[in-house]
Amino acid sequence: MECRSLRSVSDLFNDGAIDGSSPVRSLPYISTFFGGRLNALGIVTLADLLSVFISVPPLPAVEIDKRIAVLTQNPRRNQCVQGDDDKVYHVSDSNQCCYNSILSFLRRCHNRRANWQQFAFHGPTNVANAVNVPFRSRGHSSTKNCSCLPAADCTGLCRYHPNAEGGPVCVPRFGPGFEGVGDFAGQRVNGGLGLRNIDGMTYSRRWRKASPASARPLRLPFPQPNVAAQQQAAQAVAQQQQQQAAQAAAQQQAQVAAQAAAQQAAQQQQQQPIGRRTRSRAPIGGPSRRTRSATKKRRRHNRKLRRARA
Repeated sequence: MECRSLRSVSDLFNDGAIDGSSPVRSLPYISTFFGGRLNALGIVTLADLLSVFISVPPLPAVEIDKRIAVLTQNPRRNQCVQGDDDKVYHVSDSNQCCYNSILSFLRRCHNRRANWQQFAFHGPTNVANAVNVPFRSRGHSSTKNCSCLPAADCTGLCRYHPNAEGGPVCVPRFGPGFEGVGDFAGQRVNGGLGLRNIDGMTYSRRWRKASPASARPLRLPFPQPNVAAQQQAAQAVAQQQQQQAAQAAAQQQAQVAAQAAAQQAAQQQQQQPIGRRTRSRAPIGGPSRRTRSATKKRRRHNRKLRRARA
């Protein structure tokens, strides 16, 4: 059975059609029945629904699968019910379309976890292991009807066993079937072909036999929303952000102080007078400075020498 919706959960988020404050029935396949069940549990908005799956550290994939399956248990699970097409079908333990819708919602919340405040959630939307939970399938088409068919109609994709232990049964030729809830076995199990009782339900030829309307299979208690845990996570994130902001401010102040000290040192160096270097006119290693009389005497002596040569 395929789940078909006009708009996916991702499209609803991207278009702004839903956020944390939207009613839980805004998700595809959250019908009147499942919406009423969730409301009775205190899950009114999508933020409340997300709080069921928020934990520190994040929930493992097995626990996420269990909680979704429990929330989406069909009211007439494991019974033979007549559908709109007048065909009788074996009702699965959980509603696959509703299950997949909630799983898509969790995956999308985790992808947009950086914007959890913008989407009006109670706190951080860290559901990291939702991506490790596979979407559910009804199984092979034969598993939907075979166990509810009489001997005359048990043909084709179905196989009739008149001498089966516990009485004649009609079982599917191909698997797998629908999955169970939590630790409960699904529609098909491994092991012997004889009559078996597993989790209060009867199996024959490895396939589960539908229960009468008066006997429903076991059901786990519904998980309750934990808004407090999500709000505590939000406070922890806020404190971490404040610490990071304080560290950044301290580093910035230290950088400003270092720059100011460097500028002050440069200004002081520029203000210091530069000492002038005086130079003696006397030649290095030569005689001391001549007097005026010595200079005149030297000139007269030079004139006499020139005259004598002439």
